[in-house]
Amino acid sequence: MKEIQKFIKAGYVSIPRYLLQNYKSIGLNETSAMILIHIYSELERGNDVFDISKLVGLTTVDLKEIFAIVDNLKEMNYVEVTLKKDSNDKYCEYISIDPLIEKLIPEQINEKKPRVETDGIFNKFEQAFSRPITSVEYQTIMKWIEEGYSEAEITYALKQALYADVKNIRYIDKVLGSERQKNE
Repeated sequence: MKEIQKFIKAGYVSIPRYLLQNYKSIGLNETSAMILIHIYSELERGNDVFDISKLVGLTTVDLKEIFAIVDNLKEMNYVEVTLKKDSNDKYCEYISIDPLIEKLIPEQINEKKPRVETDGIFNKFEQAFSRPITSVEYQTIMKWIEEGYSEAEITYALKQALYADVKNIRYIDKVLGSERQKNE
């Protein structure tokens, strides 16, 4: 009976279904998504103090990897970590997922607009590069999509890079830029 009471007292976390269904398309893997869910859980409980040791205790991920994941989440502008003084005049790190929410809400609202199928484009790059794409590559591809490049244009630039035997995102960026200049 006490176990059931512990279970109920532990509470529940209300995770946006949109995040669960789309974490891959926004550049997260399962581990990063789970870390984000743990952060979300703490924020939902009213605890915005960032305690990395708590994440280590709650997951199977080691400290070094959690640091890397949180740094990646910050680079992708999904979380924000700030250093502030608490009520005891000690400095603490505070975490917020407001940047992620600000990105997801417009994406949900605009979901009906035709968009580049990001899963497909990311898979093409991973296959072409024979490795997972980095966060910088992900951000660059997303920048192209936001700038209005079509999937066909991005795929063409990728093919041009592969024909030149160059597996470099900057090269592809230059191909896209030069193609756009030609067409103007």
